[in-house]
Amino acid sequence: MSAYSCSSVISPFVSCLMGVVGGRMKVKQQMQNRLRELEPMPELLHSSDQRLQQMSQQLEQFQRLHERDMALINDLTAKVKQHHRRYRRRHYEIMCKAPMTLSANQISFLQRQYVASKSEVGFDHRCCFKTSSKIVR
Repeated sequence: MSAYSCSSVISPFVSCLMGVVGGRMKVKQQMQNRLRELEPMPELLHSSDQRLQQMSQQLEQFQRLHERDMALINDLTAKVKQHHRRYRRRHYEIMCKAPMTLSANQISFLQRQYVASKSEVGFDHRCCFKTSSKIVR
């Protein structure tokens, strides 16, 4: 009877122990499966890191090119504005400030036409004409 009682006491313990060992084996198997799933991760991380570095370098290169292009655009814009100001100033000098140069024939023709148009209304033309020292012959 003592053997029976001993086996009846040991049997639940053994089954409990087998359950624990079986559970540990199951957990161990799950962990090994998970390790197999994670094996390619270091290579993926390494390749992702390399791509990130390449893209960062490419971004820096594009930023440098953009800055260079913007500097060129600003320089050209300033030059165009400067030339435009010069052109406007020169155009003003030519059109407004520079004395008109006429030949002697052209001056006399214009005087005759002016006199003819004003003599009809009795206008004294002698006070209106100032002779210019710049007469092209």
